[in-house]
Amino acid sequence: MNLYRETRAVINLNNLATNYQILKNLLPKADTFFCPMVKANGYGHGDVVISKKLGDLGVRALGVGLIEEGVLLRENGISQEIIFFGIGDPKFVPDLVKFQLTPVVSDWRQLENLEKLAPSGYPVHLKFDTGMHRLGFSASEAEKLKDHFQMKSKLKLKALLTHLHTGEDANILSGKSFEQLKLFRIIEGYFKEFNL
Repeated sequence: MNLYRETRAVINLNNLATNYQILKNLLPKADTFFCPMVKANGYGHGDVVISKKLGDLGVRALGVGLIEEGVLLRENGISQEIIFFGIGDPKFVPDLVKFQLTPVVSDWRQLENLEKLAPSGYPVHLKFDTGMHRLGFSASEAEKLKDHFQMKSKLKLKALLTHLHTGEDANILSGKSFEQLKLFRIIEGYFKEFNL
């Protein structure tokens, strides 16, 4: 096959550092949770190289979409928290635990599988669907989940999250993003005693 154009990606780690600093400066507090996604080979930019540079910059958590992406990072010496945003399956749990990947749990089946197979105290994040309509517990399940983690679960609830419908909408003071964040604040209220 002939290639008639030379397409290539030039990755400039100095630009990555500058972009990171710009984003970090937008956060309300220096210790605000910040988790760059490095899934899909860092969106084609080289997940291991990007993760190492982000670690050098002080990033404490990275996001992946597949278990094997997290495993690859661990096998290449990445020590930051790696959050697995993919769809959980019981067959993933041994590697999830072995490579210390933190799962994002979106439904009761995933939660039950982790409770059966993960060690006591294993950390999880709970995802709530506030309007993306892709993955996540419904807001109406917040109280039931709170009670479950207080009384029954052997897992450690580490964080709550949602996914904004329109990531390009920088104006979070109106529109769909605003409504989602309002709903998420209500959900957070159920979990205030967890000190997340």
